[in-house]
Amino acid sequence: MFWFVLLLSAAFLLIAYKPFRYQRSDPHYRWIMQRVDESRASLDRGDTSNLLIDWRQFPGPAWSHICVVGGYENVSDVADRHNIVMSKLDRTRYSILVSEWEAAVLIAYPDTTHRVFLLPYGYPQVRQDEAYCLDRGNV
Repeated sequence: MFWFVLLLSAAFLLIAYKPFRYQRSDPHYRWIMQRVDESRASLDRGDTSNLLIDWRQFPGPAWSHICVVGGYENVSDVADRHNIVMSKLDRTRYSILVSEWEAAVLIAYPDTTHRVFLLPYGYPQVRQDEAYCLDRGNV
């Protein structure tokens, strides 16, 4: 009986526990998703004039780099390829492989802190195995 209760409890925890994958309550995540949804809707209508997001209007603190990472890419590897300095903790934390149907937005700040937002349905302008980065000095 003990093992049955233990197994049932473990099954319940596995089903009930869902990691907080998408940061829907974060205002920066909502800003990004609103722009991505607008871009996707324009693309669905055949209108290509509203595809690019103007990252200069991003409402967060001043960023140094913004990278959009497609599926099958590792966020830390993209940061390395674009010479973005990451702390050891962030490098470990963001050493994630983006799922095939998702995209990620890496926001790097001058003080070497970072944020990563996962986008559940990808990003219209980035295909799998692709990543694009913007340097604030060149935007």
